[in-house]
Amino acid sequence: MGNRQVWPSSLFPLRGDLSAEAGATTVKVTGIQGVPVSNVAPTTTNQTLVFNSVTNQYAPGILLPELVASVDLTRLHANASGTLYANAAVSGQYDIGAYVVCTQSSSVGDIPGILITWTDADTGVVITNEITSPTDGTVVGNYNSGLMRVSAEIATNINWSTTGYVGYVAYGDVFYSLHLSCVLVSV
Repeated sequence: MGNRQVWPSSLFPLRGDLSAEAGATTVKVTGIQGVPVSNVAPTTTNQTLVFNSVTNQYAPGILLPELVASVDLTRLHANASGTLYANAAVSGQYDIGAYVVCTQSSSVGDIPGILITWTDADTGVVITNEITSPTDGTVVGNYNSGLMRVSAEIATNINWSTTGYVGYVAYGDVFYSLHLSCVLVSV
């Protein structure tokens, strides 16, 4: 529960940015420096009070950009997959950042590329796109990175997977670290 202050009964009605009738023990904020505050309650997690220039009032909203998910995995030595952002809270545009780096090399092998899969907000079609390509795993520090924007449908997942990992036990496994971030940039 939020911070609540109990005041003694008001002898006079409050007006302006505050509203309360005489004798009331609760006060309602109706404006901020003369700009109205919407009486609409927040509808999703992480909403805050923001100014809406279309309605000329303060209302629940999301401050953008907002980091909504990240994945940081180390000591991987095979293809892997997972969910980056489960059950997207809003339809919107998300920037996905990806970084994969060789942390233990081998005389033969590749660190994998990264695929991102999402449900497109405009078409409802599930799309998979490569954000990074497989990269030589014979030198520690070899890396690949990428950035892409997706328009994801509400209540769907943004998933990731790797492809193209090559390691041969006879030569020693190639190990890699994988880092992903998902930032909501537009609704």
